[in-house]
Amino acid sequence: MHRSSLLLPAFSFAAMLLLAACAEVKVTPIVAGDAKTPGVRFYRPEPYLLVTKETPKPAGDAAQPAANPQPTYTVKLIWLPNYVVGYAINVTPGLGTSDTTIKLQDGWQLVELGSKIDPKVPETITAVSGLLKEAATAGILSAPGEMKPGLYRLEFDADGHVSSVNPVTMK
Repeated sequence: MHRSSLLLPAFSFAAMLLLAACAEVKVTPIVAGDAKTPGVRFYRPEPYLLVTKETPKPAGDAAQPAANPQPTYTVKLIWLPNYVVGYAINVTPGLGTSDTTIKLQDGWQLVELGSKIDPKVPETITAVSGLLKEAATAGILSAPGEMKPGLYRLEFDADGHVSSVNPVTMK
């Protein structure tokens, strides 16, 4: 048998072993209640509006009540986990070293996986938050009537645009 014909299978086998031994970072979708899939858990964040109302205390003395002070509303964009849409990150070490960085915020929100997040992301979130606050105070996001203090879930259409803002009720 020719020597080159023996080298090809040996080289192929060695290449397969090296590829199989490489480190791997795998992100796997999980279903709610899945406790068997190994890895670090994180959940898809979803935007909510938190509306709070502050009524200023009337100025002046009790003998002469001041005019009825108008309440002020604060609208804040917050991110909460959707525990139905979760993922598990599993790092499998292999040949050599694996320097994987996984950072979670608030114990559920993935903020870094192996590389730094674009520093413009917080600026974008702040800009969107500002637009939502302006829209809410202008009455654009609220249903007819007053937007009451509480927590509101932003709903999106198939194109990713905000389609409605619904109050969150406890079940």
